[in-house]
Amino acid sequence: MIELHEGQVIDRYVVEGPIAAGGMASVWRVRHSVLGSTFALKVLHGASPATRERLVQEGRLQSTLRHPNIVQVTDVVTVGEHPALVMEHVDGVDLQTLLDRGEPLDAESVFRAICAAVGAAHALGVVHRDLKPANVLMARTGDGWLPKVADFGLAKAARGDVAHTRVGTAMGTPSYMAPEQIRDASTVDQRADVFSLGCIVYELALRKKAFPGDDPVAVWHAITNGPRPATAPLPRRLARVVDHACRVEPTHRPASVKALLGLLDAPPAAPASPWWPAAIAVAVVSVGLFGAIGILAVTSSWWAATADPVVDSAAPEPPPAPPDDGLPWCEAGDAERLGVVRVGPYKPLARPLKVGAVWTARDDVEVTQSPGGAPFCRLPAGTEVDVTETPIRILNRGVYVAVIGGGFRAP
Repeated sequence: MIELHEGQVIDRYVVEGPIAAGGMASVWRVRHSVLGSTFALKVLHGASPATRERLVQEGRLQSTLRHPNIVQVTDVVTVGEHPALVMEHVDGVDLQTLLDRGEPLDAESVFRAICAAVGAAHALGVVHRDLKPANVLMARTGDGWLPKVADFGLAKAARGDVAHTRVGTAMGTPSYMAPEQIRDASTVDQRADVFSLGCIVYELALRKKAFPGDDPVAVWHAITNGPRPATAPLPRRLARVVDHACRVEPTHRPASVKALLGLLDAPPAAPASPWWPAAIAVAVVSVGLFGAIGILAVTSSWWAATADPVVDSAAPEPPPAPPDDGLPWCEAGDAERLGVVRVGPYKPLARPLKVGAVWTARDDVEVTQSPGGAPFCRLPAGTEVDVTETPIRILNRGVYVAVIGGGFRAP
């Protein structure tokens, strides 16, 4: 560990005292010798020359991440032979400390702020790969706590010798690592961060880890093989987020932070209506209809006997064909990845489907990511859809739209 002392001058900064220390780095409070402003100096120790260079590169990249929910990196300096990042000084504590204290927090508000930071980083091609409550600093403000995500890219840089030269090496914190990150951290994309976000919101809401345990091997086994986090205690909207974010296969998770938040903002499923009022109404209408048909039949017979025959050569109009919009046909797995199927206006469902049922498409149907969303692909008539979540039925611009969770099988 690098030991600094009060009053020591490092480049343009004067050391004021320690903030925190860890296995890979130590953090010190420093003051700019000219401006007088306070910063945090994070010194990486025990690093090879290649890792030092990697940290400098990551520091330059992090300095481009300008967002109110991201800890700003302002400079890169060296302490002896050790690289160090100069960052904004956050007056507060990390999120893990607040969770351990039992501090009251608005779980959804904190989660949205973290997602905003991660989404901004992803837009610039930066994947965190070590998202966890300990890497979210909570700044004190007049209105409460302001989440600020720290260490974007720093974990990748700190383990650069391993992550970039040895394929098949895990990197991160066990309880928050995506399965593919356990197998090989060098190839993960932003969906690994989506997995970690699912673990974080679970812990925010229930104050316990989605994948608990002190044995990394046991935790990794649970992440890759189960059991999955118990989402029953969660509010329905948060349970939906955790269920989709913490799926084993990356292709089955939301592809972006925006898509993950779309699950949080989706309307709740409507409860199924009781069947008996509709059945009584159908029976009453049927009795009246049969009576009308009888009267009409008698009248028609008399009219046919007295009137000249008329031949109607007009054939009934066929139902409208799907538009020729070049929409591709779906492949197995697409519906499970996207989560919902929108049934077009040709054959609306008569009643909501039940979980565990298998529904067969009578006509070509379109797959969308959300109710009313743009079509992603088309399922051919005869496709069987496995209903694995509670479906809802809505009326959208005069067209019944059935939203069905789960995957499908080709006809």
